[in-house]
This record gives sequence, C-alpha cells and structure tokens, in this order.
Amino acid sequence: NQCDYKAKLKSNLKRHNLIHLDIRNYCCDRCDFKAKHQSSLKRHNLIHLDSKLYVCYHCGYKAREKSYLKRHIEVNHLNTKNYNCDLCSYKTKLKNRLNQHSLVHSDKRDFICNRCNYRAKFKNTLRRHILTHSNSRKYSCDQCDYKAGQKTNLKRHILTHLNRANRRIES
Repeated sequence: NQCDYKAKLKSNLKRHNLIHLDIRNYCCDRCDFKAKHQSSLKRHNLIHLDSKLYVCYHCGYKAREKSYLKRHIEVNHLNTKNYNCDLCSYKTKLKNRLNQHSLVHSDKRDFICNRCNYRAKFKNTLRRHILTHSNSRKYSCDQCDYKAGQKTNLKRHILTHLNRANRRIES
C-alpha cells in the first residue's frame, strides 16, 4: 500500500498501482513517448493528427479533445462565473472548483493521518500535516538559528523579527 487510493474493483486497483512503478510498455511509433496504459498512448497519438485538433478562435490554443477546448475557453476567455455556492458568496467558472469549495462548509474529514488522530478535509492539508511528524527542517531563518519544516512557518517566524524591529522604531 503506497497511497490511500481505494477501488471497488480489483482491476481498477491493479491499474492504479501501476502509477507507482515506472513501467511503460506502450510506445509511440512516431516519437519517443512511452505510456503505462494503452488508453494514454491512444490519447497521445492524437497529437500526431493535426487535422483532428480543436482550435480556440480567441487565441489559437489547440486541444486534442473538444472538452479540453471548452474548458480552456471557460477558464481563459469567459468572464462568466456560472457556479455559485448556496452557502456563501463564492463564485467560480468551473464546476469541479465549486465541488472542492463546498468542503469548506462540511464537517467531513476523510483524510486521516496514520501517525496520530489528525483528520483533514483536503489531501494536500494532510500532506502538509504529515511533515510536522518529520524532523526535516530545511527552511532556515537568516537572522537567527530558527529552522522550519515548512516554508509558511518560516515566513510566519520572519514576521516576528519585523514586528520586533517596528516596535523598536516606535519606542
């Protein structure tokens, strides 16, 4: 078990586990691209078919799939924010961002630390938490001997030096 991924079907789990290995058995016959899955190679092969590309009429961006072009236009060229949160004033252009945002209002915490009983709403929040269990302190303060495991903690610490300096100036 190298990650928290869960699947209902054993075949899906087997397919997922391939991402942890660097085995790329599917090779493109037109370039040096190699893929772990046949479906990835099929999707890749579309780049060799220039006539099949979908082109953005705003900027010339080319997409292999119509849905990619649609998303590109929504994100980059339309100012409409069609997805609104029912619980606050949050608005977004993309449905998946609204779904992600909705977790802010939820008490659901599906990501669980395997070293303590910490629970998180978001996977990246859990990843950041797990760093607190590590002794790795790779961020150093250039004004004292403070070291931090996360860049955000070092930034917060540096503010203490600025606050002290400002207090000295005021008095």
